[in-house]
Amino acid sequence: VVRHLRPLAIATNSLQSVSCRLDTVLVTFGFLLMQFTRIKSPANNPDWEEEKAACDRVINSLEKRWAKADQILFLAALILNPSYGFTLFDHSNAFLSQRRVINYLRVLWMRLFQHAAPAELETELMDYFKHEGIFCDLKSAIEFEENQARVMKRDINPMLIYESLRAPGAPDTHLMRLARHLFSAATNSASCERLFSAFGNLLTKLRNKLGLKNMKSIAEL
Repeated sequence: VVRHLRPLAIATNSLQSVSCRLDTVLVTFGFLLMQFTRIKSPANNPDWEEEKAACDRVINSLEKRWAKADQILFLAALILNPSYGFTLFDHSNAFLSQRRVINYLRVLWMRLFQHAAPAELETELMDYFKHEGIFCDLKSAIEFEENQARVMKRDINPMLIYESLRAPGAPDTHLMRLARHLFSAATNSASCERLFSAFGNLLTKLRNKLGLKNMKSIAEL
C-alpha cells in the first residue's frame, strides 16, 4: 500500500502547489509513470505479480490523460524551461528533433498570439538549443538560480534565468515572451484560492471602501 500511495501523495502535493506550472505537470506525469513501471518490474519488486494489475490501471489512466491533453503545450513548457530543456527526453526520438520542435513552437505562437511567429524566434530557439548568442551564459545562469532557490528555500523560477540573460530594463525577446506566457498559465486553483482568501482578510468592515486595484496591490505585498 505504501509503495502505491507514496508516489501518488508526492504527485498530489506537487500538482496542488501554488508554484505548479505546465512543465511541472508533465514532469509529475513522467514521475508517476516511472514509479509504477518500476513497482511492477520483477527486478525491483518481489511481489510484482500481486501489484501488477493495480500498476497497470494507474499507467493506463496516465496514458489516457496524456492522449487527451494538449501535448504540444506541455512539451513546449518543459523544453523552454532552461533547467530541463531536452535532458528528460530520449535523444533518439525524432519526434522531438530541433527542427520539429521549432515547427511546433511556431504553430503554438500562432495559437497564442493570433499572428505568425517572427523570423527572429527561430534564430533565438537555435541559440537556446546550442547555448549561443544571448544564451551563451545559460549554464551559469541556471546554476545561479538553482543556488538562489536552495538558499532562499523556494522553487526554481525559470523566468529569472531568462531575465538574467538580458540587459537591465530590456524588453522580453520573442522567446522570452513565449516562455513567460507558458509559465504564467494556472494549472490549478491554488493561487486563485489563496488570492481570494487574502481579499477576504483585507476587505473588512473598517476597510470596505478599498478599490479593486488597491486591494490587489495590498494582497500582492
